[in-house]
Amino acid sequence: WGEKMLDNEHRLLDIIAPYNVKAVFVGHGHKDITWWRNGVLFLMARGLYQGSYHRAEIDDTTIRIWRVTKENTQPILLAELPRAPKPVPQLRLQNVRLQGDALIARLRWRAPEGMRPEQWQSRIGNREWRNVTVEGTGTSFTVRLPVQDAVPGTHRVDFRAICEQKPYETSTVVQLPGVVRPLWVFRTGGSVKAQPVVYDGTVYISSFDGTLYAVDIISGRVRWKTPVGGTLVAAPAVTEDVIVAGSTSGVVACLRRSDGRPIWKTKLPPPVFASAGIHEDVICTAAGDGKIYGLSLRDGKPLWDFQTDMFVQSHIVPVRGMFIVGCWDNHVYALDARTGALRWKQKFGRSFYYAPAIGSPATDGVRVVVPSNDGVLHAMRVSNGEVLWELSSASGNSFGYPSPLVTNGMVYCGALGNRGLVYAIDTRTGQTRWVAETGRVMYDSGCALAQGVIFTASVDGVVYWIEESSGRILQSYQLAEGHVFCVPDTDGERFVIGSLNGTVYAFPVRVRGSQMLEK
Repeated sequence: WGEKMLDNEHRLLDIIAPYNVKAVFVGHGHKDITWWRNGVLFLMARGLYQGSYHRAEIDDTTIRIWRVTKENTQPILLAELPRAPKPVPQLRLQNVRLQGDALIARLRWRAPEGMRPEQWQSRIGNREWRNVTVEGTGTSFTVRLPVQDAVPGTHRVDFRAICEQKPYETSTVVQLPGVVRPLWVFRTGGSVKAQPVVYDGTVYISSFDGTLYAVDIISGRVRWKTPVGGTLVAAPAVTEDVIVAGSTSGVVACLRRSDGRPIWKTKLPPPVFASAGIHEDVICTAAGDGKIYGLSLRDGKPLWDFQTDMFVQSHIVPVRGMFIVGCWDNHVYALDARTGALRWKQKFGRSFYYAPAIGSPATDGVRVVVPSNDGVLHAMRVSNGEVLWELSSASGNSFGYPSPLVTNGMVYCGALGNRGLVYAIDTRTGQTRWVAETGRVMYDSGCALAQGVIFTASVDGVVYWIEESSGRILQSYQLAEGHVFCVPDTDGERFVIGSLNGTVYAFPVRVRGSQMLEK
């Protein structure tokens, strides 16, 4: 098993290294597998609801681990591990440098006598392990890793030695140069999952540290920051005068946009995951009790509520006196902004798992486009919810997670899958104009558009510049370690995007010296 379980898995290995850890049980991943890392056994089960789990028995000397599955009613013994500490080999990185189109790394191997590596491997980021040749004997070795096909940016590089069919590894971070680099980098105190919202020269950022940040889009310097409390998963809603943010603690806070000073706070049943929509003097948000709420923009008092059968986590979109809401009960709702009355609803997805609930709705005022997790993109008439067209993505790549962008008569939307597809679709007909293939998995990120360039990101933190007219990939850049579930935004000159590593990045729309055509 060579894929990464965590975006920062090396930190887990560092944490457990000083202790006598024998086994690590990994949360369900739809597979029954085992693998070794630095002398520790890792185990994954498909999950209880798929009829698979592990059982461990411990006595004075031994740990025994079985797997039980619905296909095999008798437990299968996977491992017998000694409880007593046992010396294991260690691989340490002494130094690494970039030389031409390759990384040159010096490694030190320490192991009980007689244990020598029979194979050496390395990888960059989330790529597959590749065999590498080494020079050296005894305990000191030199590895050469070609990097000419790696995108510029910040990369985690792993090295490992295979000894007695078990891997022992070490890692480091390297910066690979290129024609593109961030204009600025802003670090918050927690992960950034929600879209950073650009408004009038300022970027408004919701962070998992419970703080709302206002950052100058040109310099990247903080203008103000205000603690809201809980965890801010939802993007803020911004008007000329105020900014509204919801928290997992159930707090909905309205702040003065100029300085972040609180105006009012309202407490709803936690959590608040949905990014609020604002129509005139009404805020629409959703809470943990399955209700969609209309709140007064003036004082936060509830004006109306609408009961659903599940919860809402995506962006609530105001359009033509209504709020469009995608819900985990498989429905898209159109609610009257003034009264909360149901104007229309449509049901999509064959079960809860395929609800139109992760990718947010998007509209041009005439049509509303929303993906459902069964791989279908739906376009409806805003006025009455009539389905105008539906589009399924290519096999193995599913609409549902990335949010669509509707602009200039087109829909731009990514698809979940290993090919990392981005679609350009005619808004009126639902016909595909082009498909760009990034080759990297995309999850919740979406697209931003400026100056004929589309900007999007893969879950492992590669950002892409794509030519609007053709789908040609113009440039890419690797962000620092951390998964990306963030929809980017733009002021027309810069793109901004956040990462679960707690950082927000700003990039130029057009990059000189790259494949981009200068206009």
